[in-house]
Amino acid sequence: MYKKIYPIVLLTFVNTIGFSLILPILPDIITDMNGSEFMYAVVLSSYSIFQFFGSPFLGSLSDVYGRKKLLIISHGGTLLSWVIFATTYFLAKDQFVLGLSISLWVLIFSRILDGITGGNISVANAYISDVTTERERTKAFGLVGATFGFGFIFGPIIGAFSAQSSLSYYGTVIVAFCISLITLFFIIFGLKDSVNKHKKNHIDFKQTVSESFKVLTKIRNYANDKFISTLFKVRFVFAAIFVSYTSVMVLFLKNSLQLDGFKIGIVFGIVGVFLIINQALVVPFLSKRYGDVNLLIVSQLLMVFSFLAFFSFTYLGLLLLFAYIGNLGMSGNIISIRTLLSQKVDDSKQGEVLGIDGGIFSLNSAFMPLISSVLYVSFGSYFFLALSVLGVVSFILLLNNKSLRLS
Repeated sequence: MYKKIYPIVLLTFVNTIGFSLILPILPDIITDMNGSEFMYAVVLSSYSIFQFFGSPFLGSLSDVYGRKKLLIISHGGTLLSWVIFATTYFLAKDQFVLGLSISLWVLIFSRILDGITGGNISVANAYISDVTTERERTKAFGLVGATFGFGFIFGPIIGAFSAQSSLSYYGTVIVAFCISLITLFFIIFGLKDSVNKHKKNHIDFKQTVSESFKVLTKIRNYANDKFISTLFKVRFVFAAIFVSYTSVMVLFLKNSLQLDGFKIGIVFGIVGVFLIINQALVVPFLSKRYGDVNLLIVSQLLMVFSFLAFFSFTYLGLLLLFAYIGNLGMSGNIISIRTLLSQKVDDSKQGEVLGIDGGIFSLNSAFMPLISSVLYVSFGSYFFLALSVLGVVSFILLLNNKSLRLS
C-alpha cells in the first residue's frame, strides 16, 4: 500500500509546507512591500478562498481526465506560483497601482494561483480511494493526516531559517520552488495513474460550484437527530475558533511579543510538536480512559482557559504552557467529534457525515482568516477574549443537549 501512495504523501507534505512555510515571515514581506496589517489578512485569505473553490473543480476535472494528469497540471501551477512570488523580490515596492505597490499585487496573484492549484488535495484523496482497498483506506488517510501535521511543524521552521540568509525571503521562495520541483518529478515518474471506477464523460460546472456550499444544507438534514445536530454545531463553532486562532497567531507573536520571523517559525514548530504529541498519544489515552463525550466537554474548557491567558499575558514562556493546554483542547475537539460522528451513524452514512465534517472546516478555512485577521488588527488582544466566549458557547451547546452527558 505504501508504495502506491508515497507520491501522494509527499504531495500533501509539500502543499502543507507551501502554505505554512511563508507564514512566519509574511507580515515582514508585506511591510517591506509597503502594505498594512490588513493586507496580511487579504494575502492569507486569498490562498484559502481560492483553494476552497479550486478543490471541487480539480476533483471534477480528475473524474474526466484522470488523476495523474490533473495532479501534474495542478502541481505545475503551484511551481509557477513560486516563480511569480520570486519576481516580487525584484519589482518596485514604492510604485503604486490602486493604492497597493506593484510587488504586493503580484504577491496576491501568486497566492491566488497557489490556492487554486493547492486545491488538488481533492484529487489526491480521490487517487487514494482508487488505489486502496476499503481495509487499507483508513490507514492511508491517517498517514496523509499525519503528514499534514508534520508539514505544519517543518514548514514554518524551514521558512524561518531560509529567510535568515542574505537573500531574505527570496531564499525562502527558492527553497519552496526546489521542494515543489522535486515533488513534481516524483508525480511524473513515480506515480502510476489510477483506475477511476466512477469515470465521468463531462463536468457539470453549476453543480460543482453549488456542492461547495451544500454543507449547510446537509447539516440541516440532521436537525431531527439532536445528538448529531449538536455535534455539527459544536464542530462549526470549533472550526471558526481553530482557523481564527491559527490565522492571527503570527500577528500576535509579532506585535504583542515583538518576535521576528525566525523566532515565530521556531514557536510554530514547537506548537506543531504539541499537535503531534497530543493527537498521537495524549488524546487517545484520555479518550480510552474517560470517554469521548467527557473529553469533548472538557476540551471546550481547556480552550477557554488558554484564550484567557493569551488575553492576559505577554510572557512567551508562560504562553507556551497555555498554548499546550489550548492545543490539547483543540486536539480533543478534532478527534472526539470525528469519533463520535462515526460511532453514531450507520455505515451507509459514514462517508456523508465525515464529508460534512470536512466541509465545515473547508468553509471556515475559506473565510475566517480574513474575518479574524481584521478583527485582531482592529481590537488587538480582545480578539482572544472573543474566542474564549465562542468556547463557552460550544460548552453550553454540549451541556444543554440531554443526549450528551458526562458519563
